Amino acid sequence: MSISTASPVSNGLGNNTGCFILNFLHGNAGNQVNEAMADCQAAREKHGYYHRQVEVLREAYKGTHELMDNGKANYLEVLTAQETLLNAQLSEAMNMYNGAKAVIALYIALGGGAK
Repeated sequence: MSISTASPVSNGLGNNTGCFILNFLHGNAGNQVNEAMADCQAAREKHGYYHRQVEVLREAYKGTHELMDNGKANYLEVLTAQETLLNAQLSEAMNMYNGAKAVIALYIALGGGAK
């Protein structure tokens, strides 16, 4: 957390507490915006990776199922491929959720939704 410094300004009460609080809040808001933007960018960068992983594992699942249909694989291998696919889909969904949460945090940090 950074605290910006300013020359002492009186708030009429004989001290500069008001100036310190405003500078502290301003610095904190900037940090919130930076963190929210970084979270948005991270989710966007991960999206392609997760999407590609799901595509590849979906094809692997289909291939394993075809192998089982032809007697070349057993049902446990199909279940393992399906479990791996489902875990990848869950990771992709969590990344999408984190991205949406980051966009909301960015909106709030920029002053949206203030009453």
